[in-house]
Amino acid sequence: INFWYPGGFEDAEGNRLTALTPLLGESYSASDPSVVYQQIEWAVEYGVDAFSIEWTTPRGEGCCGSMEDTLDDFFLKSPNINKVRWAIFYDFPLRLDQTPGLDIDVMPNIDFDQPDVYDTFVYDFARFAKKYFGNPQYLTIDGRPVIYIWATNSYKGNLAGSIQEARDQVSE
Repeated sequence: INFWYPGGFEDAEGNRLTALTPLLGESYSASDPSVVYQQIEWAVEYGVDAFSIEWTTPRGEGCCGSMEDTLDDFFLKSPNINKVRWAIFYDFPLRLDQTPGLDIDVMPNIDFDQPDVYDTFVYDFARFAKKYFGNPQYLTIDGRPVIYIWATNSYKGNLAGSIQEARDQVSE
């Protein structure tokens, strides 16, 4: 689920891009509790039992609003959340790009030898562990939490060190 999605099929000027009408109406918000509820119901009805939830910045951080607000305030509070599991889709490039104070060029590579890159990655994993990994609906494999890390093909530098440090902090 991408919580940035405003719904419908309009371009930036509000013009319809298709003659089709989504079942939730011409325009809807992914942060509307009734939309979240319905999406979970449809998923379960069609055999989907887990969601990958995009995460970009912590609540209150970022240039563009945080999807963490919708995750915490609507998705995790949906009355039917017990029907699905979920995992974080960690959009690390957007995390770096949207966080004020971080002057990191994410193109063409994200360099883990830069302290701000390394430290942000480790900080975020410690945050995920504290805030989300204990959630009974959080997706695990063999008791270990699952995270989908986006754009790893563009990572270079001390990624292995940051992953090890993140694991160490999470296990604490």
